[in-house]
Amino acid sequence: MMRTLPLGGRGKVILTSRENITASLEEENCSVHKIDPLPADLAWKLFCKRAFRCSSPPGTCPHMNDVATEIVKRCSGLPLAIVLMGGSFSQLQTLSGLTGDLFSLMELAHLTQLKKLSVSIIGQEEASSVFTAIKEIANLHSFKIECRSIFGNYRELKLETLLPLPQYLEKLTLGADIRELPRWFAHFKSLRVLVLVNSMLVSDPLCSLSVLPNLVSLTSFHSYTGGQMGCRQGGFPKLRHLHITSFIELEEWTPIEEGTIPCIRFIRIVDCGKLKMLPQGFEQLKTLESLELIEMSQEFIGKLAAEDFYKVQHISKVIALPRSHCERNLPDPENVQLKTLESSGGMFYLSLCSGASSSSSPF
Repeated sequence: MMRTLPLGGRGKVILTSRENITASLEEENCSVHKIDPLPADLAWKLFCKRAFRCSSPPGTCPHMNDVATEIVKRCSGLPLAIVLMGGSFSQLQTLSGLTGDLFSLMELAHLTQLKKLSVSIIGQEEASSVFTAIKEIANLHSFKIECRSIFGNYRELKLETLLPLPQYLEKLTLGADIRELPRWFAHFKSLRVLVLVNSMLVSDPLCSLSVLPNLVSLTSFHSYTGGQMGCRQGGFPKLRHLHITSFIELEEWTPIEEGTIPCIRFIRIVDCGKLKMLPQGFEQLKTLESLELIEMSQEFIGKLAAEDFYKVQHISKVIALPRSHCERNLPDPENVQLKTLESSGGMFYLSLCSGASSSSSPF
């Protein structure tokens, strides 16, 4: 080895190996230092210090402790290997299923390379720790948070009292009883995908969220308790997918002004039984390719098949199913009329139960 690397006495070469190469090194007139492996407890502490900058992984995440333990085990107590693997672990980019106490959730700030994070909490204090920690994660672009009780029920979360989430987020999934959208929601300039679950909002979310300039997909499940919704004129400039489920008190969708939702491709409305009809101006959504109306009232379906048909006749695919058709106790197939119409845009599918009048239907 010395012949291969002639240094002329001006330097030193340090060679590390797991193999027993003592004999060959002695022939090269080299000094041999045998280092005993670190004990398991010290190996674990060294790994965590390098990976998490603390003595243990953040939170109680399924599989995370198991993975870290297996990595340390395979390092066989060698400090260099532990340091290198710990450094690689600190570059973790995706972490899901995380739960934990206040202290451990704060340690999330040390995982500075995270790009995707999913966390479940039980209350306001834990939320405060998480929101504070992720302010330090500059690469985070996807964040999912759920606030549930130990029984799985969604709990109240006051977002207005928490630090604003990073404006550079691109995808946000929020499952909690929040009642009101915080003012800092309007500053999400990069947000492309938003999912709201069980938010129980008292103010119209479409009106508030329509100012988001880059939102492409909006899914809202059981997130609004009001009776009226609508978009601001020119709102949702890039929205392509809209999915609304279980707005159980919704009765009116206010008129859609020209230039609003100009890029929409897909709309799905499910279980909004009190909604009477599609809004005026719906026919202006010329880019809309698919419309699904599931578990809607017979009154809604009847209007759609008659006087409101002009609102959807330009759409390539329309599926409309009344509530009774979607329940477990389905009506006798012989008593269900499934009718199809070729419109100017494509195929239109409408399901009408026998109790619904079809005399005015264009079918």
